[in-house]
Amino acid sequence: GCGYDSACDLSTWQGRTWPCGADGGKWKKYYGRGAKQLSYNFNYGPFSDAMFGTVHKLLKNPDLVASTWLNLASATWFYTYPQPPKPSMLHVIDGTWVPNEEDKKNKLEPGFGATIMIINGGIECGHRSEKPQAINRQEYYKKFAEYFKVDISGEEISCAHMKF
Repeated sequence: GCGYDSACDLSTWQGRTWPCGADGGKWKKYYGRGAKQLSYNFNYGPFSDAMFGTVHKLLKNPDLVASTWLNLASATWFYTYPQPPKPSMLHVIDGTWVPNEEDKKNKLEPGFGATIMIINGGIECGHRSEKPQAINRQEYYKKFAEYFKVDISGEEISCAHMKF
């Protein structure tokens, strides 16, 4: 369902690597919390490890991301943390990320489209046609670029053709 716990099953590598907390016989819910809406155990686990030295703290207490200083820290962490095979958003935006051969094969290239892939790739990208969520992000990006007089001509803002 919509519990953001699909990767909790211990038969998956995500479930074994970032074991989900239980709540009355059911998995804890890892829906979007914090300024960037951190979602899924495979994000809560690494973030918890970075902040506390253990994956278990936030997997057992995911509400801490919404109700403490972790709210903003989660957004900063997500922005800077590469999620192989995806690069960090920071490195896409600052221009230091250079696609390797695998990235090129998957049509992952610098630009706003790559940031959509990092944020919500499996849902919004790689479907050979634009998804409504990606279109919405692109429209906002174009409006901000226009407002701030930033030339984005020639920049790849779509992720419809990208996969990871």
